[in-house]
Amino acid sequence: GAGAGDLCEDMSLAPTGRVALVGSTNSLSGFPTTPWAPFPTYQGGQGDAFVSVLDLLLEGVRVLGRSTPACNGPLQLHALEYPKAGLSSFGFYLSQAPSSSSGWLYVGQPATLPTQLLGVGFLLDGNQPIERIAIQTDAAGYVEIPRPLASSQVGTTFAVQALVRTTNQCPGQGEWSASNALGI
Repeated sequence: GAGAGDLCEDMSLAPTGRVALVGSTNSLSGFPTTPWAPFPTYQGGQGDAFVSVLDLLLEGVRVLGRSTPACNGPLQLHALEYPKAGLSSFGFYLSQAPSSSSGWLYVGQPATLPTQLLGVGFLLDGNQPIERIAIQTDAAGYVEIPRPLASSQVGTTFAVQALVRTTNQCPGQGEWSASNALGI
């Protein structure tokens, strides 16, 4: 914010991981805006309204497609840190999945169009090699999945997507739920 009272009135999380904030500011100057904002400076009156959209994805990571939700809503797959060739600590986290459930993280190349796999939209190209990593969510429906980039060359690109079994306690649209895919 700026030097005076800035107040967030409401916020919303989009399925893609973006957060939209709406609020008001009493700052006459210094409130951060983007170059394309229609009114980047104070417009007079008692205060100004603002809308901010924050992209919570790290540079080098993009969302591909949407989740097939389970009982907790859309499964969210994100990178643990900025993807950099040679990074041995790189990986992903999956949240909002069914609790104590098993599944897979698939690693391959992005598909042009989604296909069906286990009854959900699969966003990796089945005509290219696909690596499969077993995953197990905890009681909160969360799991961290290491995927080191130690042997990756600069400029290497790939895509990932998680598929997790739904449970009786956390049903979805079928036996499996899929996360969004990520392009790295």
